[in-house]
Amino acid sequence: MNNGTKIDLYQWHLSDEDFRSVEFGGIDANPVALAWYKKGFSSFDVVPWFDHYAKVAEIFGAKDLEEAFQLTNLWEQPAKVNKIARCHSMSVGDVVTFNENGVTRAFACSGVGWKEITGALELNGPAPHPAAELLSCDIVAECYDGVSRDLYASLWNAIDDVEETVEAEMCGSRVEYSQCNGLTIADRWACFTAAEKLQINQVLGNEEAASAA
Repeated sequence: MNNGTKIDLYQWHLSDEDFRSVEFGGIDANPVALAWYKKGFSSFDVVPWFDHYAKVAEIFGAKDLEEAFQLTNLWEQPAKVNKIARCHSMSVGDVVTFNENGVTRAFACSGVGWKEITGALELNGPAPHPAAELLSCDIVAECYDGVSRDLYASLWNAIDDVEETVEAEMCGSRVEYSQCNGLTIADRWACFTAAEKLQINQVLGNEEAASAA
């Protein structure tokens, strides 16, 4: 690794639904919540649960993983961290990936140091539905059927930090405004977990089928 290597940071945020299930049934009753709790253990296998992770930030200029950890905990050099979704300070159970000599390497942050992940991770998940190029996250959250409470929150979180760069008056339509300001589903695709991407595609596919009927 050198100072020019980009490091991608992935985090797992437990959904509100899973939190509620723990409140009513205990953590052992929910395998997803139990796995989320165990992700901080050195024995935890990230690979089968990686569809719950989402890429939340890109880190630039770190000479090694320890410096990347410092950059996302001290936050003293914000220009080196590009937040692309809801992001907490890097902690145990988080995953980082980077390219080294054409090979993608992945590591989980552990209690002491790092644990290399040797299994294959699905980093990108499914491609977005074609309609995702035209629809803003807020429109899908507010106007489309089949959006769960947790997906609704994720759609709004995906655009929470996006700043307006082109005013609405300069755009000829809502679609143009969303595209110019990076608010479409496709623009924010990396903010969603693999599971959420599947849900979004299903919602958009169902809407397309209903419109064609």
